[in-house]
Amino acid sequence: MTTDQTGHDQRTAGLRLKAPLLLLLFGTVMGSAYALARFTTEAGVPPLSFVFWQCFGGFVGVSLTVALARRPVVLGRRALGFYLGNGLLGLTLPYIASMLAVPHIGAGLPAVLMALSAVFTYLFAVLLGMERFRALRAAGLVAGVAGAALIVIGGRGIDVGPGGATGIGLVLWTLVATLAPMCTAGGNIFRARFWPAGIDAAVMSAGMLFMASVTLLPLVLIDGLAIPGIGVAAGLPGWILIGQGALTAIAYLAFFELQRIAGVIYFAQVGFIMTGTGLVWGVLVFGERYGGVVWLGVGLLAAGLLFYNLGLRRIAARGR
Repeated sequence: MTTDQTGHDQRTAGLRLKAPLLLLLFGTVMGSAYALARFTTEAGVPPLSFVFWQCFGGFVGVSLTVALARRPVVLGRRALGFYLGNGLLGLTLPYIASMLAVPHIGAGLPAVLMALSAVFTYLFAVLLGMERFRALRAAGLVAGVAGAALIVIGGRGIDVGPGGATGIGLVLWTLVATLAPMCTAGGNIFRARFWPAGIDAAVMSAGMLFMASVTLLPLVLIDGLAIPGIGVAAGLPGWILIGQGALTAIAYLAFFELQRIAGVIYFAQVGFIMTGTGLVWGVLVFGERYGGVVWLGVGLLAAGLLFYNLGLRRIAARGR
C-alpha cells in the first residue's frame, strides 16, 4: 500500500468516526430543546421567547468562536441572502411550528415528527434531480410517511398531561408540527444547492443564527419577550434559556461541519436522533403517554431509518 493510499484510508476512517459523533451531538442537543421548551412554557415563558434566546444565544457563542479563531467573515450580497434563507428555512419557520405545537401536543411528538426531515430531504432531492432514485431509500420514504400518518391518525389517543389538546385539536396541532420537518428539509436542500464557496462552517452558523434571531424578533415582541433573570424568566427558567443558547452554539458548530463533510442526505438523518431524544424526555420527565397506533407509527419511522441507512451503505460500497 502506498503512502497516499494509507493517508487516504486514515482520512476516510476519521470521517466515518467524526460524522456519526457530530450527528449524535447535534441531534441530542436539538431533540432536548422540545422538552426544555415545554418546561419553560409551563413556567410562563412565551414559546417564541425560548426560540429567540436559543437562536440569539447560539449566535453569540458561535460568533465568539469565529472571533477567537480569526476566521474571515463574508458579508457580500450573496452571503447575506444565504444566511437569511438558512435562518428562515433552517430555524425560524421550523421552530415556530414546533414550539407553538409543544404546549398542545407535548414534547415527544414534535420530536418524533422531526424524523421526517430525512425522508422529505430525500424526496425533494430526487424531485430536483440532485439525487438518483434508490429503491431502499424509497422504501424508507414510504415507511416514514406511513409512520407519520399513523402518528397523526392516532393523535386522539395521546395523553400529554394537563393543558394538552384533545381530539381533532390534537390532530390539527400535530399537522402544524409536521411543517417543521418539511421546512428543515427545504433548508437542507437550500444549503446543498447554494452554499457559497469560501465560507467556513462556523461563519455560516453565525450568519444563520443571526438572521433567525432578526426574523424572530418582531414576532417575539408581539408574543411577549421574556428576559432571563426577570419575571417569569427568573430563576431556573432563565438559566435554561441561557444554557440552551450555549448548547445551541455548540450544536450548530457541529451542524455545518457535519453537512460539509458528509453531505445533505447523510445529515438529514439527524431527525431520527432528535426523535429518540424527544421521546425519552417526554416519557421519563413529563410522563407523556402514547397509544398503540402512535407507537406503531414510531416503529415505521424506525424502519424508515433502517432502509435509509442500508441505501446509503450500498451506494458507498458501489463507489469503492
